Amino acid sequence: VSQSRYDNFKEVYKGFADQVVHQIIPGANETLEALRMSHALYILSKRPREMLNLRVQQTGLRIDLMKRIFCNEDLQYQKPDPRAFNVVLKEILRSNVFPFGAFA
Repeated sequence: VSQSRYDNFKEVYKGFADQVVHQIIPGANETLEALRMSHALYILSKRPREMLNLRVQQTGLRIDLMKRIFCNEDLQYQKPDPRAFNVVLKEILRSNVFPFGAFA
């Protein structure tokens, strides 16, 4: 994709994002705080980091509670391709932390 097409997409997306603001689920940050006490938390998103940051900022989700955030520019494969999850799982296993819900 050319840079000009990507820049155009970003502008359209930002306009859309301003019109459709996602709301955080009540208690989400408190739940994440509690989970963080015993679990490493990760985000895997198919969005570019810039777009994910925009959405997170709008909702007020506390990304500082995350150990790592994987965005599309970090991965060769994108969700829902299982290989995207494998990259994250390898990171989790390397840190010797059992991921919450990963094997449920």
